[in-house]
Amino acid sequence: MRRMLAATVGALLLGGCGTILHGRSDDIFVDSNPSGAEARIICIGGSARGTTPAKLTIPRRAHGCNLTVERDGYKAQHIGIERGFSRGYWANFAVGPVLFMGVMANRDSDLTYEAVGALLAGGVGFLVDRMTGAKYDNDPEEIVVELEPAWGRRR
Repeated sequence: MRRMLAATVGALLLGGCGTILHGRSDDIFVDSNPSGAEARIICIGGSARGTTPAKLTIPRRAHGCNLTVERDGYKAQHIGIERGFSRGYWANFAVGPVLFMGVMANRDSDLTYEAVGALLAGGVGFLVDRMTGAKYDNDPEEIVVELEPAWGRRR
């Protein structure tokens, strides 16, 4: 019974590589030339705003994100932010099989509980990252916008 409890606790602690590595929110750094512009990210599931240069934090599970950068006397710039899968999320593929292989190499123990716990670790990681939104990553992480004067370039 102790081994089953240890295997279950181990699976829960090791699960969610994306959650452990970078958490539930994502920082996007926004700057503009000239600086001092208002930067807004609006998404389905979250938003953020600040004055450039700014670090804007949005939930990783937010989607359909668009950045708007505007300043008086300049044309507003609009940039889409893509959402993909994070590297930490893909690490869940390795956790279960690696632990399972380690357990299988240890021939001195009762393999049943440890093997089950090892295989659960990867599966729990997928579930945790999915529930917290940590399986996602936003791109680009750093955006620099060149603002154009609203009246056109002077010659």
